[in-house]
Amino acid sequence: MKVLASCSSYVLGCITSPREATERITRAVADPTREQVLPAVHALRELRHLAEIVLRVDGGATHIGKSRSRHFASALESDVDVWFYIADDTDTTRETLGWLLDAVNRDEPTFCIAPCALRGDSGIVSVEWPSIIVSRNLSNGGRARRAVRGDGIGAMNRAALVAIAQNSPTWRDDADGRLKPAPYAEILEPGGAWLGEDMSICRRLEGVALEALTTGETTHAGFRLELPLLE
Repeated sequence: MKVLASCSSYVLGCITSPREATERITRAVADPTREQVLPAVHALRELRHLAEIVLRVDGGATHIGKSRSRHFASALESDVDVWFYIADDTDTTRETLGWLLDAVNRDEPTFCIAPCALRGDSGIVSVEWPSIIVSRNLSNGGRARRAVRGDGIGAMNRAALVAIAQNSPTWRDDADGRLKPAPYAEILEPGGAWLGEDMSICRRLEGVALEALTTGETTHAGFRLELPLLE
């Protein structure tokens, strides 16, 4: 399996520079003897043991929706089987990563997340379930459950990339002048609600199965979440 693994880091880019942040994260992922730099570096190092990865780092992610849409477009244009993304302040285990990849390793368009607790409120988790429970078994005791919307550490297969691109608006990237799909463009609902980039993509999943892991664990901003608790 070939995976485009992406990571955006705004804070490190502010502390150093966008270019330096990109280089430091890239070097740290490639060389485990280097300083970890950020929590996500550990997960990206673990991912290298599970798949062939193409790493894409954005060290100047001042606008999350644009940054994620750029990562998405790069994955769509590449020859990878899966797009994987992780925020700089999140981490997970090799076992959890294995289940995430297993969940999207099929022909059906599938987008799977490993939910995280929200920053600043460890009692709220970034996933919403439908009223009807639909779960399936993964390898080695893993489980994935159908979700309505959510965010966390995510992966989607090529079929999902294609379907989501077809359901998304396009934008002209000011970084290179090219037209690209913008699945993370924020949506203003008719009633006035402002959806962030993480919830906006969930409105563009027509024909795509959204699932969330209920096995494994994630860490966000230092708070560890055991995913079986979500059941």
